[in-house]
Amino acid sequence: MMMHRAEVSKEGPPNYGATMLVDTHTHAVSSDRERFPQRPATLANGAWWSDTDCSFEQLAAEVSASRVDRVVLVQAAGAYGGDNSYLLRALEQADSRFTGVGIIDPLTDLPTGPQLLALLARPGVGGLRLFYIPYPDTPWLAGEVGDGVINSCVANDLSISVCCQPEAFDELAAQLARQPDVSFVLDHCGFADFTGDPPYPQAAPLWRLAEYANLIVKFTPTLVRLNAADPRSLLAQLVARFGADRIIWGSDWPQHREVDEHGRQLTYSQQVDLVQEWMTDLHPNHQQAIAGGNALGLWPQLVAEPGAS
Repeated sequence: MMMHRAEVSKEGPPNYGATMLVDTHTHAVSSDRERFPQRPATLANGAWWSDTDCSFEQLAAEVSASRVDRVVLVQAAGAYGGDNSYLLRALEQADSRFTGVGIIDPLTDLPTGPQLLALLARPGVGGLRLFYIPYPDTPWLAGEVGDGVINSCVANDLSISVCCQPEAFDELAAQLARQPDVSFVLDHCGFADFTGDPPYPQAAPLWRLAEYANLIVKFTPTLVRLNAADPRSLLAQLVARFGADRIIWGSDWPQHREVDEHGRQLTYSQQVDLVQEWMTDLHPNHQQAIAGGNALGLWPQLVAEPGAS
């Protein structure tokens, strides 16, 4: 499954037409722990959902109050691991502004197993996230298990996202080379090291992946915060290395921790506006591509009018 590309004009960057905002990285966690039990927090960022309303209803309300047109709801791995029950429940309530990206545990649920089959059978699911943090004791991404999961996604027209850190980049590169006609999204740019000044030499492992034309990188405020990076410089480097047609953005709601000048946490709408402001130094066509055009190529079902069945 290759991502749709806009026609590239000889006179300039691709023309994506009117800007559509597609937030490709949000999460939702239910407050009903009996119906949707959580697992103990196993990731370094802890139980980020414990002190705020992370329900799908809250997300939908905040999206409606924002400029965002379409949203990708990503399974909350920290809260639920590979149990997609709440994601699927949220998608049952969602209109066509939303699509979902699930997670399975491929070592216990092989590509033809019940978890993946359950995801494939449910409307609203547009992708699968290969979650590779922490680095597994039994690596599987570049082996037969990874091949099977990816082939199942391709056969069922699901987008493929990979959430990993640089230690897994060699395995990712192996899959990129093995499946040149399949698009892969690298969440949070693989948590590459963007400390210091441009051109960010510590991010060399990520820059080496730019040679694979089927890799799309996801830019989020999380990257900016973790690296204390200048977002405009970081975006400029990503465009220079990957090209604007291979970058998407996500808010990482509700994990964002950006604050205003008074120390108050930004609302979802303010967060979205901030990320779009970071893009204003880019060519307008590049802004349009990153803001939404590229995402519509990965999740074409989002092109439908809101409320459409």
